[in-house]
Amino acid sequence: MSNNHSVLDKKKTPISSEHFLKRHFKSAFNSIDSNFFMEIRLIKGDKKESILFRYPEIEGIWTEIKKWNENGWDVFFGVNPRPLNKQKKELDIVYINCLWVDVDVRPNGYFQKAVQARQFIESFPHKPSCIVDSGKGFHCYWYFKEPFLIKSPEDRKKVKQILSGLIKALNADKSGKSLERVMRLPGTLNHKYGKRCEIVEWNYEKTSNELFD
Repeated sequence: MSNNHSVLDKKKTPISSEHFLKRHFKSAFNSIDSNFFMEIRLIKGDKKESILFRYPEIEGIWTEIKKWNENGWDVFFGVNPRPLNKQKKELDIVYINCLWVDVDVRPNGYFQKAVQARQFIESFPHKPSCIVDSGKGFHCYWYFKEPFLIKSPEDRKKVKQILSGLIKALNADKSGKSLERVMRLPGTLNHKYGKRCEIVEWNYEKTSNELFD
């Protein structure tokens, strides 16, 4: 899908949750060791559940995830691969699969209408690989050809500085720079707002390693 047209003219892209997860993690799990997993986070009121699974298990897990969502659970996914650690600490994240921001649309926020946020994202010089309508704003992702491996505290600081820069540039949610971040899974229903979380722009082949230069 070309980035040359206004995002306001683009229709939502019918990509399933299963397909999104496969593409989101494809480059990462071609490169990292088998001790790292994908996380699905399930939330319903005060209840929380977490499912960790390996990349080849996506097809088998999706039927279960769909049932949870249909039964009133909101579904989120860990943006970056995680180790088998239920504490989900930021220091456990060593493979950075992509960069991301969460651009909110709310009555008292910087963007009060979705059209304003979409236009602002479209004007940003570093076009996202993927834009998702979360049901209350937009999630943007910039994918890499291969994951960035954090080898030192300086590497971790660098990633967070870049995320902070993207957040500031796009007036996004300031809490979004935590490396163990979870985001709402496209293709699922956002029960809080009664809207489906859907991809509005998808250009997976576009990679953004230049953001690290």
